[in-house]
Amino acid sequence: MFSLEERKFYQRHLLLNEIGEKGQTKLKQSKVLIVGLGGLGSPVATYLAAAGVGKLTLVDGDIVEASNLHRQPIHSFQNIDKYKVTSAKEFLTSLNPYINVETIAKHLDGKIALDLIESNDLIIDCTDNFLARYLINDACVFKGKPLVSGAIYKFEGQVSVYNYKNGACLRCLYPKPPSDSLVPNCAQAGVLGVLPGIIGNLQAVEAIKILLNLGKIQEKTLLYDSLDMSFRSFNLKKHKSCPICSSNATIFKLNEIIKECKMKELRDDEISIEDLKTKMSEQNPPLVIDCREQAEIDQGKMNFTKHIALGDIKNGTDDLDKNQEIVIQCRSGVRSLSALAVMKAEGFTNLKSLAGGIIAWADKYGLE
Repeated sequence: MFSLEERKFYQRHLLLNEIGEKGQTKLKQSKVLIVGLGGLGSPVATYLAAAGVGKLTLVDGDIVEASNLHRQPIHSFQNIDKYKVTSAKEFLTSLNPYINVETIAKHLDGKIALDLIESNDLIIDCTDNFLARYLINDACVFKGKPLVSGAIYKFEGQVSVYNYKNGACLRCLYPKPPSDSLVPNCAQAGVLGVLPGIIGNLQAVEAIKILLNLGKIQEKTLLYDSLDMSFRSFNLKKHKSCPICSSNATIFKLNEIIKECKMKELRDDEISIEDLKTKMSEQNPPLVIDCREQAEIDQGKMNFTKHIALGDIKNGTDDLDKNQEIVIQCRSGVRSLSALAVMKAEGFTNLKSLAGGIIAWADKYGLE
């Protein structure tokens, strides 16, 4: 099953009675889906690859930015502007050439979630928004797959195991997702750079335990506070009124959570760089708002944009016609979706977010 070189690579695992050749073989035969290749996904993917998990499928639609690197060491300066999954695959296959790494350079959505989750043994949620978490949770419940979930906020983090052997799921704790606007992500709130490494490694430990049926797989959420060096935990129990995993369930199809989260609607609000290029040559072109920070704009911009930084969007658009056609652009197409949501809530009716952002535009058309 293992070549001589592989045996050298996995030697310390093979020495463990709890793993040995049988356990290492099981790891080699395992398939794990990792959603999100940022702060949490970096250590999770690194240590599962090093552990010898035979097939890793990486899903993330984001690109590598300089601001990622202090907490996402799977990426490097050389890979800035590459898709995170591409960057991660380069690192993982150089770390362990004996595994298979597949990549999907897009955000997980309802069109691919069920098939992807069904084809893997274990799912690891390393995302940073609640809508994605609920989509992953629900798909895991429908397909009967265990889910290891991690989350970080500033100096705190948590790890949970959901749906293990028909155990509690995310909705047993929180039946409905809160608005993402109420819970800032790392880009908005900041995060201690080493924190994702701690939480991500704990996720990787639980993943290996599940794959090998090793130790105790607890139905608990583990909480870590780095400022006072404390770990706490609380038990997870299936809720008799859980809307998806109880006998009183009210959610029976994944498209119901898609509708609830409005994920599909958000993607419909994107415009390609080609379509924007065409529109800018028309008699009545759309207004294009650049929602990046001034320091980013100083490094390059389109010559037809109006600058309103993301933090000023709510109060900086009062003089605009709410029915005017508007396209919002940022660096990669992520912040522009947040700006779009804010403007939509303010009553703007004809909005689009530029898919791929200024990076995609510059790659094809150049900048001022």
